[in-house]
Amino acid sequence: MEITAGLRCPSFSGSNGDQIQTGGVVGVTKTPGSTMVMLPVTTTYAYPDSISPIPSIGMMTGYADNGNGTITQSWWHSNPRLAQRLTAGAANYVEILAISQSGNRGLLISESTDFTFISSATQFMGCVWYGNFTVNGNTPLPASGIPFASWDSPDVSIAFDGTNLTSFLAHDGYGDAARPVTIRLAIFARVDPTPGRGLTFVNPDGKVTFSTTRKPLVFRNAFWNPASGAANASGNMVMICRTGFRNRNAGGWCNMKHKGIIFSGGVVSSASNNTKFSWTDQYPIIDERTINLNIPLIPAMY
Repeated sequence: MEITAGLRCPSFSGSNGDQIQTGGVVGVTKTPGSTMVMLPVTTTYAYPDSISPIPSIGMMTGYADNGNGTITQSWWHSNPRLAQRLTAGAANYVEILAISQSGNRGLLISESTDFTFISSATQFMGCVWYGNFTVNGNTPLPASGIPFASWDSPDVSIAFDGTNLTSFLAHDGYGDAARPVTIRLAIFARVDPTPGRGLTFVNPDGKVTFSTTRKPLVFRNAFWNPASGAANASGNMVMICRTGFRNRNAGGWCNMKHKGIIFSGGVVSSASNNTKFSWTDQYPIIDERTINLNIPLIPAMY
């Protein structure tokens, strides 16, 4: 592992499952001076409507760090009257710890986390699985956690539904076409760092707070916002998630598909993934939306 200028150490701050009609406020751990980053899992949803063949659709539109140990999510709903609508989608939260302060003893790396003074309260995020992995249709993760990956395929869209990676041909026609693609995958979870060969940091309280015996999650303040279009992500891995939804008429049906991610030639973009609902095209459709959220990119070093 190479520690360079600008390298930051995220600390796990909390998580939540899908919440229905509960206000959308989530409790997290907040360290003074840190920056909160959301790692979303549920970004879109669709439920059957009891009085219409058109499903009710929702999409996360943003989140706010309230500064008091709570996060508030915001959502758009196609049918606000629906009682069973999400107010908070499943997500994980990490805080990016403050940069090194001049005057501290030990290791100083410009614009990077002060690795020698990480507090005992910090919750280390470590890599629990990494390697080449083939995804084809609905494929369970090889280990539980938050998936980041890179790959190179111009017409295969990959998303994550909270359990499975979903790999499908990006198209607007009726039905889904599973497509195999081999990705470079790294999965991260909350783990305790253990000392060993490599680089280990012990804070003034005597607690091991950082270790390269298990590859840590590191961050260089790089993001991709799917709503802004395609972006260069060369040399990085992108967090896999659903990036919106797309409705199109084909074969007498309107097909609602989740959007996933295409990663091709070092460029990431949002594209159709798998079908959630189909209904007769005799009814009007909600066209499409793309999430306006910052999705983290991490160095492709795993």
